[in-house]
Amino acid sequence: MRVKFPTLREFVEHYNNVDSTQYAYDVAQVDPLLQPTLLDNYEEILLTRDTLLLPIRLDEDTVDNLLAFLTALTDASAHDLSRVTPSGVPCMHSVDRVAPGG
Repeated sequence: MRVKFPTLREFVEHYNNVDSTQYAYDVAQVDPLLQPTLLDNYEEILLTRDTLLLPIRLDEDTVDNLLAFLTALTDASAHDLSRVTPSGVPCMHSVDRVAPGG
């Protein structure tokens, strides 16, 4: 079975412009046995969207920044941040250092 969104970028771009991607959906991605069960109800589906998000369209730079942020959340280098943890804060309190994974 093929994955609908092989990359995080494709996922973000799909939801960034769901109107056009909804109509461009390739039903060949669906298991051939299930294809006859698909409904041609794109308009109904689009009417169920949350209207709060309708006017939001991310430009290419914002998509790049969002992807960098999301990727950083699972980057292996984020497991140990001791190298960037300060020894103190402006109020002169010390910072407790936690061992990686602890």
